[in-house]
Amino acid sequence: MTAPGGDFLALSDDALCSDSYPQLGPDFGLLCNEPLEHSGDHRALAEIWPGKRRFVVWTVDGVVLPSVEVQR
Repeated sequence: MTAPGGDFLALSDDALCSDSYPQLGPDFGLLCNEPLEHSGDHRALAEIWPGKRRFVVWTVDGVVLPSVEVQR
């Protein structure tokens, strides 16, 4: 979750969505990083290698969507 200007907001674990990434593989089971009861798709941050991360994305129905890569 980001604030205006792109700054990340910190949330306690009990304030985060508990849905997990459904696709088998190294990212299986990653928990959604969005706030509890959010609307829209689920997203979890996964590290590809040091300094490079991506968001794995899936719908409420469990359909896996293309990942979004981000530079750290």
